Amino acid sequence: MTFTDTLLAAIVGASVALITELLVKPFFEFRTRRSEERRWYFDHFFPLRMERLTALHAALIEWWRFVNRFSSLASTVPNNGEFRTALALSFENHVDEHQKPFDTAVAHADLYLNESARAKIKEFQEEAFIAMMQIKYILTPPAAWPDGLAHEIDRKILEDSFVNAVKELASLLSPQELHKLKA
Repeated sequence: MTFTDTLLAAIVGASVALITELLVKPFFEFRTRRSEERRWYFDHFFPLRMERLTALHAALIEWWRFVNRFSSLASTVPNNGEFRTALALSFENHVDEHQKPFDTAVAHADLYLNESARAKIKEFQEEAFIAMMQIKYILTPPAAWPDGLAHEIDRKILEDSFVNAVKELASLLSPQELHKLKA
């Protein structure tokens, strides 16, 4: 081996080391850093997302049970009597304790909802509000009923909006959706 060959080998070796140090190593460091950032982001925000969506799901079911229970009772109560008055008073006293947690859960989970889920939740909120107003007026004396308000609650529409909202939330909480987040 001659001096030129040795010099050429040293230059090639130094060039490879320089290229590795300047180009390849930063690329791999960038990929590693990006991967660690994604993992940190997922580890940090994923539990919060799951907590908020699960709380919304629980509040949705609780709100549905309350509205459904009173809508079924209101349509079967006779037009007068102490039971009707007691039922109206109970409804007025308990509506806030069921509606506020649902509204709060919707506000907290809104960031994690897609457009479809947001639309289904809003549809359920509107149907529940209509049902609440109907329950309120059904439990008042018939002379106080406003014109144009249906005197019977369409429970099928309310139930359909509830089922659609639950399906949307279930899809956001499903394992397939969770795997998309991790990727």
